[in-house]
Amino acid sequence: MSTCDTCTHPGACCSGFTIGGKHFNIDNWKIEAENFMELYGLYYFKPVRPLVEQLSSYPPEGKTLVQFDCERLGADGRCTDYENRPETCRVYEAKSDPLCAMYEHQLKGIPIRVQR
Repeated sequence: MSTCDTCTHPGACCSGFTIGGKHFNIDNWKIEAENFMELYGLYYFKPVRPLVEQLSSYPPEGKTLVQFDCERLGADGRCTDYENRPETCRVYEAKSDPLCAMYEHQLKGIPIRVQR
């Protein structure tokens, strides 16, 4: 049984994420984000879409982070086209980062789970 089979919040890893801290121009962030996704194979059948401009205090002036979401998530938070998912999704490891609802923070080597 995989971690995904016991996930407390299915789909959390596929929604509301930013891509590696990539900054986009504030004036045309949506077009830039779509071009970036196409370049890296995230636009296959348009599974991932730019969701919202995510302004924060640390992007360089004139730049912004963008939140992304996947259009292939079902009502249960599971992928509706698992066999055709992008490579990014194929290599994602459960519990590997805070996007995963089952991510375990470490404090001096002791796992601390944050419940959603």
